[in-house]
Amino acid sequence: MKKFTHNYLSLPELETQEINGKRYYITPEGNYRPSITTLLGQTSKEGMASWRASIGEEEADKISSYACEVGTLFHEHVEKYLQNKENYLDNCTPHSKYMFIGVQDKLDNIDNILVQESALYSDVLRIAGRTDCIAEYEGELSIIDFKTSRKEKKEEWIENYFVQGTAYSLMLEEMTRIKVNNITIIMSVYDSTPIVFKTKRNKHYKSLADIIKKHLPDLEYKNEI
Repeated sequence: MKKFTHNYLSLPELETQEINGKRYYITPEGNYRPSITTLLGQTSKEGMASWRASIGEEEADKISSYACEVGTLFHEHVEKYLQNKENYLDNCTPHSKYMFIGVQDKLDNIDNILVQESALYSDVLRIAGRTDCIAEYEGELSIIDFKTSRKEKKEEWIENYFVQGTAYSLMLEEMTRIKVNNITIIMSVYDSTPIVFKTKRNKHYKSLADIIKKHLPDLEYKNEI
């Protein structure tokens, strides 16, 4: 088992609140910022509705519930492993254990961890979120996100993942002045080979700006201080 180095940044804890089924983070100044995942969810509503209609609500609920369970356990295993905890596979299921072991060698490329499961926000972008990890990946400081997928994905299918990472990078820079150009997605795939996607944040500025312009006005909570 690898021992990871930690140099955690001091970041404020942010409370969250669900409003009309959407998650908001409350900044130290008391402003409500919608989560980046909530914002990106607005872009996939139509596709999700079509998928649910194609297989039926009952089957869609079963698949979604199972995926959520496996994804939650997988993230717990990864978080504990990166924290050097020996019990990182406690409470695992056969599937969550399989998916973790599949990416373990990829995780071993991580070191000098600055942030784990911490909230970030931006008063400029007017959004917030909770990033999985900010650390060196293969020696380069990166925003690192851990994903699970029922099937292999192509890079052109996951623009929203890159936009999410770009948003985290910009939030971090606003809060700490630390600039992170690299976005890394480590994806564990059900019963298949894991995939690592790497990109640069400047490739996704326009996508992020377009999504904010289109969907943020419908999500802003009008309590500005």
